[in-house]
Amino acid sequence: MYKEVSEKLEPQSVARHMFQCNSLTLKELQSIQSKRCESVKAAERLLDVVMDQSSTVFGFFMNALKDSGQKNVYDIIVTGSYKGKTFITPAAILDLVLDFVVAEKRHHGTLTERTDEKAISSFLQLF
Repeated sequence: MYKEVSEKLEPQSVARHMFQCNSLTLKELQSIQSKRCESVKAAERLLDVVMDQSSTVFGFFMNALKDSGQKNVYDIIVTGSYKGKTFITPAAILDLVLDFVVAEKRHHGTLTERTDEKAISSFLQLF
């Protein structure tokens, strides 16, 4: 699946979106942009960065895919290369949700229970 994703991913727009959301550093963005003429290598670099980070960064990556019009790549990751095969388990989704809420609390300060529910609900819409 890594090969399929790296071949279909348009890394520049996803990397820019992730940088704007503070989920990529300037150095990481520049390392991806430096491979602009080699799309697959740039995609591989982006995937390597995402896989080396927390599940929160993975969540931002998934959101960036949707926001940049790359739902096809998003679908490959969520469902796997084979129709009907689930790649992300329910337990993994729960871990992502919890990491997302923790990240939101760090970013915005203390959240109310209602805001927690809203954050979780908006995050689950990624899936």
